[in-house]
Amino acid sequence: MKSVRYRRSHIRASILDYLRRATSHPSAEEVHEAVKRTHPKVSFGTVYRNLNILVDQGEAKRLESSRERDRFDARRPFHAHFRCDSCGRLYDLPLDTEKIVDELAGMTGHKVSDHQIDFSGICSSCAGEG
Repeated sequence: MKSVRYRRSHIRASILDYLRRATSHPSAEEVHEAVKRTHPKVSFGTVYRNLNILVDQGEAKRLESSRERDRFDARRPFHAHFRCDSCGRLYDLPLDTEKIVDELAGMTGHKVSDHQIDFSGICSSCAGEG
């Protein structure tokens, strides 16, 4: 697969900075609203295109969902997530994903270049409501 090079962009840098500070795993629309505070004329299309570039470059992850909008995350190191099927909350899990990847590589001989570990179910807050 050929690596595509992109010119530097101050908009993309702003998007990446926002994603690295965000703990809410924002949607493209939320990223657009945040970036508009410092770049008022930026269009949604520009933000969305740059989010895709950041994902292609491995600087951000797209957290896909069949029920709602995709969300984005650029906090390092990459980590596991949990999505509640009841309230829709998406949050980081305190798992050592590098250890999991190393164990998988040791068991299978695979050379893992990327990973995304996501769980779904009912969060402890929603489970306690029943």
